[in-house]
Order: sequence, then C-alpha cells, then structure tokens
Amino acid sequence: MAEDILHKWGSWLPPSPHREAIFDWVEHGAASIVQGAPDEPPLLLFEDGGSMELSKARIADTPRESFQHADPAWQRVHGKHRATQYSEVCNTIDELKRLFAEEPWRVEADPKYIQSLIEDARYMVARMYLRQSEYERFGTYLDSVLCQRISEAPLQPRAPADEGLDEIERIVTDDLSAPIGQKERLDELAEQVRLVAQGQEKCLRERRRVALATWRAYADIKGPRDWSDGESGEPTPPFASAEAETSIGPQFVREDIDGTLVWRRTGNKRQAPPGRLCPHCTKFVREDLQTCNVLKHALEEALDAGALVSVYACKDFEQE
Repeated sequence: MAEDILHKWGSWLPPSPHREAIFDWVEHGAASIVQGAPDEPPLLLFEDGGSMELSKARIADTPRESFQHADPAWQRVHGKHRATQYSEVCNTIDELKRLFAEEPWRVEADPKYIQSLIEDARYMVARMYLRQSEYERFGTYLDSVLCQRISEAPLQPRAPADEGLDEIERIVTDDLSAPIGQKERLDELAEQVRLVAQGQEKCLRERRRVALATWRAYADIKGPRDWSDGESGEPTPPFASAEAETSIGPQFVREDIDGTLVWRRTGNKRQAPPGRLCPHCTKFVREDLQTCNVLKHALEEALDAGALVSVYACKDFEQE
C-alpha cells in the first residue's frame, strides 16, 4: 500500500513522519486521496469530514489522533473541497472552546479565524451528512431490491432428487431387467431428479446475479476509498453454537490447521483458492467476490468440491 501511494503521489506527499501517517490512514480506510484533474493538487479527503491538499497535511499537534493543515487560515486556498484546518469536527470544536476560554479577545480581534473554524465545522458536518445519505440509499437498495430478488429465488430442496436417485439405485440393483420391465417408473424418477436440478440451476443463476449486483453496489459506495484492510476480514473464533456446526452437514468436517479454523469436505484435503464460509447461509464463497460483509445471504457462488476455506463471520455492511 505505502509503495503504491509513494509511486503515484510521491511528489505531492508531505515530509516524514506525516507521509507515513497518511499511508496508515489511507490503508485503514480513514482517508482517501483524490485528484480532480492532472494539473490540480491531489486532496486528502477524510472519513470524518475534513479535507485538505495532500502536500499540506500534517499530524495534528493535539491530543486527538488527526491531521491539521500546514497553513494558517488566511493562507489556505479553497476549491471544490474546503481546505479545513483539522481533519475532523472534534478538533475544530476543541479549538473554538480553547479560544473562548483562553483567548476570548480574539473573537473581536481575529473574527476571520473564528469564522473559518465555524465554516470548517459546518462543511464537515455537511460532508458527513451527504455520506450518511449515500449509505442510506445503499441500505435501501440492498433491502428493497436485492433481498426481494433473493426471496423470489427460493432454495430448491434436494430431497426429491435424493429420493429419486435412491429409488433408481434400488430398482436397478434388485432387478437387472428393470430398464425393460420398469422403464416407465425409471423415466418418471429420472425426470423427478431433472426437475430438482433445473430448479437449483435457476436459483443459482439468479442468486449469482444478485451477488454481482451487490458487488457493484459495494464498489459504487466504496468509490476511490481503499477498504482493503476491512475487505481482508478477520478469522472468527470457533462457533459457540453446536447448531451452527452441525448445520453444515455430515459431508464437512472442521479442522484446526496451523491455528486457523477451516472446513473441508470429507475425504478430500486438496487446497482450494481462498474463500469464506458464511455461518448463517453455510455457503462457500470465493474470496474475490467479497460479498460476505455486504449482504448476509447473497452468498451462492460455491468453491469447487474439496474446498478448504477459513471460517469468517458473515457481517452486515460496515462503514468506511
């Protein structure tokens, strides 16, 4: 991450140790770097509402972990995004309170500075309100559109297929002449299996489309922000519920491999691509789909048989 930022924005970065702090904030999704046009200075936009030119960002000399602008208020240039003194509202309010308590005379002597802090706070609150609205629309889309589509593609029970195959197996095992004498019944059972499979195929196709739509909605709400730290996920402790364990089914077993809790199919230890197991849906999901922390039950893309995957929590969408 740091190497990527250095390669792309190296000439615009502030000196150490401020640039290293920027690397950390961007990596953890607390800030993002954007540039409106090639000839414009890139901006550092903070999740907590503040914004400033990348080259002007400095670690704030305050008790709170944040950034502050290198230039005083009267020297800052405001473009599409306001160049705020601090990266968050709380430091701005702290500074206002400090002035009121320690330098009340500045209200009259330096009204422009007081006004700049007020405008900074107003701007940051407005930015965060817009971002909240974007999350609200995102949640509405997931709830009203995608969940509705999931409900319209119900899971196809497998029992009729298993019963049909079991009976076919029993008939042909007990009666070698069954293909002739019981052809009509065998055909009926075969079609019973086919009907189940067709229902499953339809369900999988629709739920795959929902998963892809979820991914696109996620990419849209994410924008240019780097959320790789959150996307990587963290392995969860072993399930506390025995019900969650047994719901996976007898064809899966749980193992602890090098300290990592994994599930694998019985009798097959072939390593598969990284993935997740949703404890709610009990579905394997490829890691590159990144759907596990976006929508709980849009997790239908399965790893191939023999998959060995770390267990991850199925979480609701998390903010930046």
